[in-house]
Amino acid sequence: MKARRTLASERPMRKGLIGVLIWLGLLAGCNAEPTYSGVSFITYNYTPWNLAAVRLSDASGSVASSSVLPSGGGAGSVSCCYTFRGTDFTVNWSGGDPDLIRKHMFDDTFDKVMFKKEASVNFPATKVPGGDGTLILELHIYPDEHMELALSRQLLGQERIPIVETTRWLYGKYRNELVGYKHADELTDVLAKVTKQAWMRYRIEDAEDMRAYMYLYFVVASDFEKDAEIASILKAPDRQPGDFGRAVAALSKDKIAQMKETGAPPGYKNVCSDVQGIAVAAKVHAVGMPGSEACVKD
Repeated sequence: MKARRTLASERPMRKGLIGVLIWLGLLAGCNAEPTYSGVSFITYNYTPWNLAAVRLSDASGSVASSSVLPSGGGAGSVSCCYTFRGTDFTVNWSGGDPDLIRKHMFDDTFDKVMFKKEASVNFPATKVPGGDGTLILELHIYPDEHMELALSRQLLGQERIPIVETTRWLYGKYRNELVGYKHADELTDVLAKVTKQAWMRYRIEDAEDMRAYMYLYFVVASDFEKDAEIASILKAPDRQPGDFGRAVAALSKDKIAQMKETGAPPGYKNVCSDVQGIAVAAKVHAVGMPGSEACVKD
C-alpha cells in the first residue's frame, strides 16, 4: 500500500513535466522540435538599405515573406498565416542604397547596385506569449546586419531602433534648420546611415538617445563626437539608456553655440554606411557608387 501511494503521488508531477515538454515542443510527436502554428510574420529593417521582400524559411521548407521595406520600415506590415518548425531558420534578402536605387531604377546597372544575401538565424524554443492577439514572429535586421527572431502578440510598438519616429521628430521640430534637406524622405535616407554609425559605435537605440544623437548631427555639427565632453558621455562604460539624451538636453546654449562654431557643418550627407560592402558583395562598382569615403569600422 505504501508503494502504491508513492506512485499515485508521482502522477501529478509526471503530468506536469510532460506538459512542460509538450509546451517546449521537445517530445516525440513534434519531431523533437518546437512548432509555432498559425503565426503572422513581420520584418523590421534597421539597416540603411531599402529591402525587397525578405524571405524566412525553416528547415522543413515553410516559407514566409515580408513586404518591401524602406530603412526603418516594418511596423504594421504583416503577412500570414504560417507554421514554422525547429530552431534553425534561413533568411534570403536583397536590397540597396536608396539613393543608388533611385538613380539607376531605369538603366542597365540597376541589378548591379542591388545585393543579394543569405543569413542563418538560430531561434531556441521560446514560450508563446499569452493573450488573444495574433501570434507574430518578428525578424529584426540590425544595422550590422545580424538578425534576431522574437515572438509577440503586439503589432505596433515593437521597433527596437526608432528610425522613422526619430526622423518625424527631427523634421517636425527642426525643419528650418536642416540645411540641404528638401523633404523628410531625403532626411530618412541619411538618418538611417547615421543610425548605423551610432549603433555600431555606441549601441544607440533608446528613443531619447536617438533624438539627442540626431539633433547634434543634423542641427549642431556632424563631427560632434570629437568634442571631449560628448565623447566622454558616449564612451562611458556604465552609460544607461537615456543617459546620453538627458546629458545633451542639459547642455548650455553657450556649449551648443561653441560646438556649432568649431565643428563641421551639420547634416553631412555622404555617410558611407558600408556602401563599399555592397560593391564587394556584388562584385561591381556601379556608376555613382561611393568607393573612397571613410566607412564605419565594424
